[in-house]
Amino acid sequence: MKNRLMAVIALVGVACSREEPEAQPLEGYAWPATASWRMDYVSQTSRQAVPLAHYAETKTLRLVTRETGEHVLIYDSILRTSQDPEGVRVVPLTLEDTLAISTRLGERGEIGALQAACDRALPECAGARTSTVLLDLRRISPRLGADWRLSGTAWEDTVEYSDATARGTRNSVITAYNTLGDTTIAGVKYVVLSWRALHRTFRSGRAGALVAESPVQETGMTFIDPLRGLPVYSAWAGAIAAPPALRAAGATGTGFRGRAYLSGTVFDSLYSREVMP
Repeated sequence: MKNRLMAVIALVGVACSREEPEAQPLEGYAWPATASWRMDYVSQTSRQAVPLAHYAETKTLRLVTRETGEHVLIYDSILRTSQDPEGVRVVPLTLEDTLAISTRLGERGEIGALQAACDRALPECAGARTSTVLLDLRRISPRLGADWRLSGTAWEDTVEYSDATARGTRNSVITAYNTLGDTTIAGVKYVVLSWRALHRTFRSGRAGALVAESPVQETGMTFIDPLRGLPVYSAWAGAIAAPPALRAAGATGTGFRGRAYLSGTVFDSLYSREVMP
């Protein structure tokens, strides 16, 4: 009996020693071979709580990682609608919607130079804007600080870019981040970041002077899976000045909000069949 008991204890010890080690959180992002984020965006301009114009957009941003380490981003399943007192219209696709954009993404959210997959010598390609992908990426995947997983950590990041279609302009986005802590949803623990972004645009004026336009602020929140090294959910909101035609009708501003969620996650199951109001 004693020998059998010792044998059982030895077997238990061997079994325990062979248990898989607990997965450790990653220091940053681990970009997979493929990934997709569904994105929803709405904006509305009102006058005394009466809607004057409404815009809605849904699309998917797909990521493909090549063997060379280069990342390719492609928009898919795009639908845009615009509504005003005259009715509802489908907004046609733009050139940027049809192009693949290549870049290199870093493990801390660094975004390399973005290159459209077309011949820049062609007039239609020369006017392609890559800033749409840049801004969508920054909303989906925040720039990570050194201690981004520690609650209470704060840091800032600045992104600068120029749009080919608006020559002579300079743009920047200054984002302040703060780690709120972590939360568990459906058994998965996420690190939650809050952020506030300030968008600035400067246009060329007389004698080459730069003229600043009104800045745009937006606030957001992002959930990151530290074990997979992937951003899984982001939501943001802000306001901009109303277009001149609507300001003449009494509107003072346009509010907007958006969200993005990784396919195959609990957020996908929650929002994929819901129309953003």
